[in-house]
Formats: sequence, structure tokens, C-alpha cells
Amino acid sequence: MNTLLHISQTFALVALVTLSWLTLHAFKKHSLWGIAVLLLSPFSALCFAIKYWKDEKKPFLTYVASFGTAASLALYVFTTWGGWEAPHTALTVHQGVQKQNLSRQLAPKQVDTIAQTTQAARDAVPAHSRHTLSRRPSALKVNYRADYREIDIADAKKYIGKSFKVTRRNSEERECRLIGSSPGKLLFEQRGRGGTFTFEYRHRDIVKLKLLASMDYPDSHVQVTMK
Repeated sequence: MNTLLHISQTFALVALVTLSWLTLHAFKKHSLWGIAVLLLSPFSALCFAIKYWKDEKKPFLTYVASFGTAASLALYVFTTWGGWEAPHTALTVHQGVQKQNLSRQLAPKQVDTIAQTTQAARDAVPAHSRHTLSRRPSALKVNYRADYREIDIADAKKYIGKSFKVTRRNSEERECRLIGSSPGKLLFEQRGRGGTFTFEYRHRDIVKLKLLASMDYPDSHVQVTMK
């Protein structure tokens, strides 16, 4: 990727040199042409080349080729590095802040509703049943630990709503939640200080994908004797 960036910079330098060359030719024709080519290229350079095509086609074609190559490579590098995600992230962060403010306003009402529902459920259970349930021995305790394990990208769509750690090419590992899947792409959600925002990764750009899963393990205090 750094190689493409260096090549793009080289072609940009060539485009600048050929533009200077074309500008000198334009000033020789007329000062207004020179100013237009210098300040309004590539549009003015195109007009100048059409008017004086016989004399200026060589510097113009060199300028167009170098400028087009530099622009294409720069756009490819920018897209690969996730440059288009910045405005989308800013928008989703703004929406997340608005949703967070709304949640804070609705929180007291939700707490009252939960409290009323809980109390109604308790009243519906007879007193002797509550006493019996309270003294019932606890179920067998299952020991487990949550850990990340690497999975195939093709299997990720089976775990929508689960937590992941995803590593993208030329970027750091991010802890997030998978909220959607489409052919060749995965949609993630991540919480930050400003709220919750979403982002999308293509399969071919993901280097490693790890799923947060619960795995049981033996209790060191329990011994099982086989007879």
C-alpha cells in the first residue's frame, strides 16, 4: 500500500511539472491564457489544448496522463484506508448522541414500568410458593469463561448480535458487535464516548475475525471418582 502511495506522489509531481510546461506555453500565446491554465486547470488546459492542438498536444497529453494516474491511485489508496468512513462515522456518532439523550429522558419512565411489572409478578405468586422457592436448593453450578476464538469470515453471519474483535488490513484490532451481513460485507456496531456508531468492512479487507464465546471448564474443587 505504501508503494502505491509513493507511485501516486511521483505521478502527481510529474503532473505538476507538465502543468508548468503547459502554462509557459499558454503565457507565450497570451497572458490571459497563462493565468487561466495556471488557476483553472484541468478545464482551462483542455480548452487551451483544443484551440492550439497542433502545437500543444504533447504537453497536454502528458499532463492528462500523469494527472489521471495520480488521481486514480490516490482515490484507490484513500478508499482502501477507509477514508470514506469518516463522514459516515461522524453522522452515526451524531445520531448516537441524539439517541443517548432521548434514552436519558425516557429512563425514569422505563424504571417505573419495570418496577410495577416486577411487583405485579410477585403479587401473583402465593406466599407459600415464594417461601418454597426461596428455600429450594440452587441448581448445579456450571463454570465457564468468556474468551475470543477465531472463526471463518464465511461463518460470521451465523452470529449476528454477538461481540467480535475484528482486525482490518493496515489498522488496529477493534472490539465491536456484528449487526448485519450482506454478500461480501459485514456491518458492525461500536460504542464510543459520543454514542454508538456503525461501520462496514468488506470480507477481503478483514485479516482476522474473533468471536466472543462462552466455554465451560472443569471446577478444580470437584473430583469425580470412576468405579
